[in-house]
Amino acid sequence: MSLKKKLLIVISVSSLLIFSGCTGNTQEMAVEPVLLDNTILRPDFYLHGTDFEAGTAFAVEIPEKNASMVLTALHLFGPDGGLEEEIPSSELADNIQKVTFSDAFTGEACGECVEVLSIPDAEVSSGVDKDIAAFYYGDDMKVPKLKISSKLPKKGETIWLAASVMTAPEDKKLHKATVRSASKKMLTFEYEDEGIMITATSGAPILNSKGEVVGINIGGYEDGKTVTGCANPCTSFKEMIMDALK
Repeated sequence: MSLKKKLLIVISVSSLLIFSGCTGNTQEMAVEPVLLDNTILRPDFYLHGTDFEAGTAFAVEIPEKNASMVLTALHLFGPDGGLEEEIPSSELADNIQKVTFSDAFTGEACGECVEVLSIPDAEVSSGVDKDIAAFYYGDDMKVPKLKISSKLPKKGETIWLAASVMTAPEDKKLHKATVRSASKKMLTFEYEDEGIMITATSGAPILNSKGEVVGINIGGYEDGKTVTGCANPCTSFKEMIMDALK
C-alpha cells in the first residue's frame, strides 16, 4: 500500500472519530437552564363570589407586539381546578376579577393581574394545543419574563418541567425529561424520574436548555414504569396569543 493511501485512510478514520465524538458530546451537553426567583408562579384566581388556587403560571414577553403576558392552562377553570363547571375561554373576562401570584417555591407575593386576554380559539375539549389562558402582565408584577422558543424541540432532546413537584425536594425547580414527539398539536416527553407526581403543575412552562419555553404543561399519564407528560407546543400557543393581540 502506498504512503499516500495510508495517509488517506488515517485521515478518514480520524475524521470519523472526531465526528462521532462531536455527536456524542452534543447529546451529553444538554445544560440545565437557570431559573431566577419568582419565575414559577402559584396563581390564586378571584372570581365573582369565590376564589381558588390551582395549577402553575409563568410570565412571557411578546416582543413582536410589545406586550407581556402571564400564561397558564385553561382547564384549571373547571372541575380540574376544583370548580363545579367549566368556564369557557369566552367567559373568563366576565368571571375573573383578578389573579394574584406567589413564588411557587417560597410563597413570596409577586403581584397581580386584572385583565384577561380574550383568546377566541382557546378550548379544553378539542386538544392540548388549544388549552391556554393568558393575562396581561400587571403593573405591580415583579417577576422575570421568559422567552418563547421560535421552534419545537426535536425527538430525543432534553427538556425540563419547571414547577414545584410533590415528590421532589422543595427547592428542586427543574425536572428532566426527553422528548418523545413534537408537533403543532402536542408535545410529549418522558420524565427521567419514574416516580414523579405532577399534581398542580398544569400551566407550568416546559423549557429547553436555553431557558426558552417550548410548551405549556397540560398533564401526563403513567406509561408502564415511566411517566409521560404532554404540553401545548410553543408554536401553537404563541400563534394563538399573536392572533388574540391583533
